[in-house]
Amino acid sequence: YDYAISYVELAMEAIKKENFEGRFNLINNACMIINSLRACLNKDPNNPAVETLSNYYESLDKLLLTVQTNNSLEVCIEIINDLKKVKLAWEEANHIPDNNGDQKQIEASNVDNKINIRV
Repeated sequence: YDYAISYVELAMEAIKKENFEGRFNLINNACMIINSLRACLNKDPNNPAVETLSNYYESLDKLLLTVQTNNSLEVCIEIINDLKKVKLAWEEANHIPDNNGDQKQIEASNVDNKINIRV
């Protein structure tokens, strides 16, 4: 997540400087990371979190493509904030054992194209 966030932040700077080639390359790098995360999901049909995360990554990819066409700093900020929330949720999940001392499962849901993650 950190690199995707960094690429979008750098793309914002490129947009401000009207460096559209730089923006293009940076957003493409962020897209590759997001698509790689999506491709690495365990395709377990019994785990609804997988489909939710896949849909979430797909929506992020579409937002990134929107930035390529309209140079929206607001969309960049939305993407960065979303990525930071998901990153934080994963970090919290890795540090909270359940009652048996095992790591907790993550439940994810998607409401209005916003991901909600519960540990």
